[in-house]
Amino acid sequence: MTARRPVVSQYFQALQNRNFSAAEAILKRFREKVGGEEWGLGYANAMEGLLLSARSNDDRYLYYKRLPSSRELLQESRRKWRRRIGEIDLLGPDFDEGFFACWLDFLRSVEDNLGPASAALHVKGAEQPGKA
Repeated sequence: MTARRPVVSQYFQALQNRNFSAAEAILKRFREKVGGEEWGLGYANAMEGLLLSARSNDDRYLYYKRLPSSRELLQESRRKWRRRIGEIDLLGPDFDEGFFACWLDFLRSVEDNLGPASAALHVKGAEQPGKA
């Protein structure tokens, strides 16, 4: 992720701050950079899905709205994602690998943004599990 890290970090930060216009602009630049590369297209599609989920009030996008609430739970979630990704037979390996890499990177970004003493995830506008 080293080559894409700055732009992707800015994107994830924009999502978490609900700055959707900045996120859209970053996504557009990212799509232009990857061109037709399958891995990059998969990654960009996952980025777009995250944006749509963050923007929506629809329960269909429940995973984004109910992200794990602590560093430990985020780490466990990433481990589960990696295990499940390894178990499935990818239809378009490059595209799918890019798609799932984005989700893993996003979970890492959320984890990195948690303060060391923080126990609760702070995604503006996201409902915390167990609260109405």
